[in-house]
Amino acid sequence: MVCFCDPPELTQHWTYRPFVRPGFRHVFCLHYDAQAQHWVVCDPSSHTMTIRIADDETVKPLICLAQQTGSIITWRENASLRRPLLPVHCRVQTCVTLVKAVIHYNGKERTPFGLYKGLKKNGGEQSKHGKFL
Repeated sequence: MVCFCDPPELTQHWTYRPFVRPGFRHVFCLHYDAQAQHWVVCDPSSHTMTIRIADDETVKPLICLAQQTGSIITWRENASLRRPLLPVHCRVQTCVTLVKAVIHYNGKERTPFGLYKGLKKNGGEQSKHGKFL
């Protein structure tokens, strides 16, 4: 699941406003492991990437933030879209490029809104509110 949102700490930062759309200022991804009954949270930023195991109570505020301020796309890897990825260290590291590497999507999108449109165009499905928890 790829989540797009406006985190409170980024909405006030002046450098982000002219370049990104409201509701699409940040992107992160979540994966639910049904067998282990936990979530894997991948939350990248320009200088670090946080990957952690979380329970429903920890993930619920993240999903609510994305539902309230942005959007959620469910994404299943499409083998026909796979191309060799550039190593992550060869790309500019943003939340978009790091999420694309994690979900194995090699589109040319550079902004969260561009990634949103690219995923929808290539089979991603808009998620409905309240569907996850």
